[in-house]
Amino acid sequence: MLLKIRLTLRDCMTKYLKSSSMKKLFFDDNGSLTINESIMNHPSYKKILEDYIVTQEELQQQINKVLSLFQKIETEFNDTQKELIKELIIETNILNYISKIYSLNESLE
Repeated sequence: MLLKIRLTLRDCMTKYLKSSSMKKLFFDDNGSLTINESIMNHPSYKKILEDYIVTQEELQQQINKVLSLFQKIETEFNDTQKELIKELIIETNILNYISKIYSLNESLE
C-alpha cells in the first residue's frame, strides 16, 4: 500500500511540476523528492562524513545552525508560511520516526 501511495503522489507531483514554471527545489523532473541528494551534497553533512565521528563541538554547531534557521523563519516569514513550515517539519519527523518503527518491526518478523 505504501508503494501505491508513493506512486500516486509521484504521479500527482510529476503532473504538477510539468505544469509549474516555479523553480524546483524539492522535486526533480520525474517528481522524485531530491532532499536526500541535497543532504548528501550539503557542506554540514560532508564535514561529518570526513571521519564519521561527531564531536560535542560539531553537534553544538549543528544545533546552533538549526536554531538560527528557526529564528530566521520566525522573523522573515508570515504566519501562513510559518504554519506550513511547522507542519512540514512535524510530518517529516513523524515519518522518520514511524519509518524506524516499521523497519524494526520488519526485522523482528
